[in-house]
Amino acid sequence: MKKVFGLIIFIVALSLISCSGGGGGGESPPSYSVQDWQNLYDYNAYATDGYTTRWPGTVITHNVHPEYFQRWESSTGGRVQFQFVSHQPSDGISVSLAPDLNTAGTTKWWVLKTSGHIVKAEIYINPDYWNPTDGPHVLTHEAGHALGFNGHTNDGCLMDPSIQSEDCISDAVARIMTHLYSYPPHTDVAANISQETIEQSLMIKRDDGSLLIKTPGGDYYVKEVDEDTLLFSNGPFYNGRVEPLPELQP
Repeated sequence: MKKVFGLIIFIVALSLISCSGGGGGGESPPSYSVQDWQNLYDYNAYATDGYTTRWPGTVITHNVHPEYFQRWESSTGGRVQFQFVSHQPSDGISVSLAPDLNTAGTTKWWVLKTSGHIVKAEIYINPDYWNPTDGPHVLTHEAGHALGFNGHTNDGCLMDPSIQSEDCISDAVARIMTHLYSYPPHTDVAANISQETIEQSLMIKRDDGSLLIKTPGGDYYVKEVDEDTLLFSNGPFYNGRVEPLPELQP
C-alpha cells in the first residue's frame, strides 16, 4: 500500500500578522515562458485569483534537521533563504508530530490576502513516518508546501503524493519554486497567460458548510472562518493533538 501524503491547509487572512521582512535572495529573474507562468498559476496562484503567495523574505524556521529545508534553498539558487532558530517560531515554519494524523504529513500556512505574504506555517508529521527512512522525505515534501507549492506532481520525485517516489526535487518543481521566488508576493500570474487556459474551478457544496474546489494542481476544500479569513485544505481538516518533534534516530 502506498504511503500517501495528506492535506495541505492554509489560512488566508486579511489582518496583519508580524513576519520577517526583507527581499528574497538570489540572482535577477531568468526568462520565463508562457508555460512557466501557466505552471506557476496551476501550482500556486490558482486558489488566490491568479496572484502568487510566498514568503516576503527570509523564512524563520525551527532548527530541526535544517539540511532538509536547505534543499529548497539549493534548488532555487538561493532565492529561498532560511534563518534557523532553536524554538518553534510564531512567524515562521514550525514542525510538530501529529499522533492523530492518518497520513504521512500535512502543512498549513497563513497568507495576507491583500499582499500575498505567507506569514506563518505549521508542519505536522505522523509519528509512524518519523524514522530515518521516511522522515527526510516527509519533512522536505511538507517544507515545499510551506513555501508555497500547492498540490502534488506525478514526476517520480519528492512532491508526488506518495513517499515511495524518489528522494529528489525534480527540475520542473525547482523551476516553479525559483519562478515563484523571483518575483514579489501578489504577482499577477493570470496576466501572463492565455485566458483560454484559465480553467473555471468546480465548486461542490458539502454538508459541513465547506466547498470542494477542483483545480488543475489538486483539489482544495475551503471553509469561511470569519468575514476576513478563509480556511483552505486539500483533504479533511486536521484538528488533532500535536507533540514536539524529536531528533531522528539513526
